[in-house]
Amino acid sequence: MNKADCKRLSFETMRAAGFNNVVGGDRETSDLGDEYGVDNVLAVNFESWSISMAPWLEEHPDTAVIDRKGAQSDRYVCTSVLLGDATAYMQDGLRAMIADRRPDWATWDFESNVMTGYLSCFCPRCLAAFREEAGIAADVALDPDTIEREHLAAWTEFMNMRMAQVAVRMKEACHSAEPPTRLQVYSGYQSDDTKWRYGVDWAMIGELQACDIASCGYGRRWENVAATHEALAGIPLIVGRLMRPYDRNSDDAVTPLTRALMLRRLMDSTGGVLVYDRMPIEGRSWQASAEVSRLAAAHEDVFAEGEFVGVGELSFAESWAGARSLGDTMIVAMMNVSTAPRSLTLTLPEGYARCTEFFTGEAATPGAEVSLELPAGDARAWVMER
Repeated sequence: MNKADCKRLSFETMRAAGFNNVVGGDRETSDLGDEYGVDNVLAVNFESWSISMAPWLEEHPDTAVIDRKGAQSDRYVCTSVLLGDATAYMQDGLRAMIADRRPDWATWDFESNVMTGYLSCFCPRCLAAFREEAGIAADVALDPDTIEREHLAAWTEFMNMRMAQVAVRMKEACHSAEPPTRLQVYSGYQSDDTKWRYGVDWAMIGELQACDIASCGYGRRWENVAATHEALAGIPLIVGRLMRPYDRNSDDAVTPLTRALMLRRLMDSTGGVLVYDRMPIEGRSWQASAEVSRLAAAHEDVFAEGEFVGVGELSFAESWAGARSLGDTMIVAMMNVSTAPRSLTLTLPEGYARCTEFFTGEAATPGAEVSLELPAGDARAWVMER
């Protein structure tokens, strides 16, 4: 993807298949993407190639992150300072990147353990802020070991909020940049494990409205997906699908995306579907994406805003069935996400005047029982209208 002609061919395919953004980040990808309706996403963090805080540290060496082993960082600024005196410097750096590369989105992939991540600072400033926030008496000793042993829950909450506060400042910088840009945050789904292991509590992101769109990982444990939607308080959620093999240097045969897999993830999302990564995507996967994206384009409002509902006695947690409903429209999906043919049966909801299966164009009767022998990876979607 480092040659313009290759990018043009890729963008033509992406547009035809319904993909509308790509993580590239460079100026050429922005310019060429504009021609094909493909947004450029700039990955950002606090490394030297992104928002480098090293020049700040050269002038303010006493503001470096102190890690849990007592080592002073030469790359990362104390989070208390990052949220205070260094905020403007950080925001100026992000705005400068946006002005140079002109992306449509900036994305912050944050997966940092609360004890060892680059926002986890154990300097006197941060320990004092934690002591005050957690209500720990002044005569109680605080150090990384005692925090992990005796105060980990409180420290996790403290660090989760700090991450969300940094995201707010990133969002402010994106919105005030030229050109104005939107912020996406990526991490794991809402769970206690994500709060501790990855340093993110989506409820705090939602409370502060700290990003414009959120994106999460690649499995489907519906209770975690549902918890993430609830935590985000209206921020759209992108859900992911991982290409196999995961190693782009592997010679193993690609496991393609299927209509069923893409529809399952579309049904789960309010902001679209993320596929990682693009290198193994081949013809079958592009085709599956194109078919499901056509449904998304025809009923975008249902997928962006619609309620998650079961089908009859089937809850939305089922891997093979589910519905999205908005106003007078309901979309009912049946998906064989397995690797073998399956006989599947569901009853279409009553009370609708029209019902059409989207992929075949065949009419169906509201309230009727539908039984199908679906090949592996196949799917159906009934569009029901009052």
